[in-house]
Amino acid sequence: MLGLLDALDIERISVAGMSGGGAIALNLATSMPSRVDSLVLVSSAGLGTEVAWSYRLGSVLPKLARFGLCRSTVASIQSFGRALCFDPESVPVGWAEKRLEIVRTASVVDAFLATAHATIGWSGQRNNFVHRLHQIKQRTLLLWGRNDPILPVAHAIRAARLIHGSRLHIYENCGHMPIWEYPGDVSVRIGDFIAAPVYSTVD
Repeated sequence: MLGLLDALDIERISVAGMSGGGAIALNLATSMPSRVDSLVLVSSAGLGTEVAWSYRLGSVLPKLARFGLCRSTVASIQSFGRALCFDPESVPVGWAEKRLEIVRTASVVDAFLATAHATIGWSGQRNNFVHRLHQIKQRTLLLWGRNDPILPVAHAIRAARLIHGSRLHIYENCGHMPIWEYPGDVSVRIGDFIAAPVYSTVD
């Protein structure tokens, strides 16, 4: 990412990351703080070790995970997406078809399994930034679903306490995908947060 910023001659950016992308955003914010102006974390990985057991199983049993991925169908992917949500009907129209197209792209399964193995083990997430959160000085917004089945909302509550001046919003009746279940509100909150030079930590 730093190479891309340098190539585009961009000195500082606002970084938003969701789920696994949140761990990437956290890494950038803590390792190169001078390049990050503000940070948005949505249902973010990297804020604790706890993660759904299904993810741990897929990481430590890659042959089983590969078997399932290579035999994915629109129906199986749709079922997976529905399980991420509090309201199963929140899965966007066409998402399962697009994800199946991606899964069938050459080398995607290999890349996914390698990433899963590198970031998750039987004991949980390998990349845990909890002990570095006090170092984050950037303006930070956390958005989370109260009923997240993948990464517990307790991660967000603890992170908001450890990141000085951070702002947290928890969506009620919401799973791992606030961007699906509350798309309009998520968009407005992120846009207003990034645009505002000063913000209140009280939601």
